Amino acid sequence: MEIKTKFNIGDNFVEIAATTHVARIYCETCEGKGYIFLSREDKADCLVCYGNGYSEVYGNNEWRPLVDEKNHDFYKRPIGAILIEVYGACSKISIRYMRKNTGTYVEERNCFAGIEEAQVECDLRNRIV
Repeated sequence: MEIKTKFNIGDNFVEIAATTHVARIYCETCEGKGYIFLSREDKADCLVCYGNGYSEVYGNNEWRPLVDEKNHDFYKRPIGAILIEVYGACSKISIRYMRKNTGTYVEERNCFAGIEEAQVECDLRNRIV
């Protein structure tokens, strides 16, 4: 049996998901550090972002590419493992990818080679929902 996958070990991909999370807005008050200086020696958690360095923005539950414009490191991690499951007499095949050092798998149908391709699929899925 030969099973073809969209991606190989070491490839990068853009993941899409149905989510209410829209974006992370980095705090201008603390410049994304999460703290402010009260004096030269004393600092405290930022009162605007509560020490996070950013605020989360939420909207309607929609399909979106999971991309953080400010911090692409997580999304640039290459594929570290591919899980292939075959059910029944090869009637159903499930392919999932795991980014290196994450421990979570993503279904192949939610993985795309680039942001543009991922956005097109999100637009299609949002019209159906």
